[in-house]
Amino acid sequence: MLKTKRCLFRGWELTDFEALKEMYSNDNVCEFLPIIGHLSDTQIEKALLGFLKMKPSNIKESSIYAVVYDGHVIGYCGVVYIKEKDKYEIMYGFNEDYWGQGFATESAMLMKEVAKNKGLKEVIAFASPLNIPSNAVLKKIGYTFKEEIELWNMRLNYYEMRLD
Repeated sequence: MLKTKRCLFRGWELTDFEALKEMYSNDNVCEFLPIIGHLSDTQIEKALLGFLKMKPSNIKESSIYAVVYDGHVIGYCGVVYIKEKDKYEIMYGFNEDYWGQGFATESAMLMKEVAKNKGLKEVIAFASPLNIPSNAVLKKIGYTFKEEIELWNMRLNYYEMRLD
């Protein structure tokens, strides 16, 4: 379990289904994910089961955290292995009610430290070119834009960041 001034970062629990459903059943949240529309309950359950496997205690593997603010799960963040690039990505996503309040930057900065603690020397990130706030977060925490790529049937801005 990790903490920042405002948030607690913990592993996912089965009881977090409703919080994840609130995010993933929102078309605005899903607009920048590699899916069409929002997720069904079955797809959300599958995502949650995947999150449960990526325990924060896994030093050498992918790890994903539930972001808790004021006692409620408001999003997720993590350091996740991306097989298509053979590198780890700092990733995050939040309930729309918490957009524009600095939670993505706060979480991404913490995940930068998590990546360093995993012994990583470099991390990557992706953001839709249309997702202006997410691109700004990535630049703010130290990523360098490399190129626009096609991945997961999407056009994405591809970023890299050295951690040493």
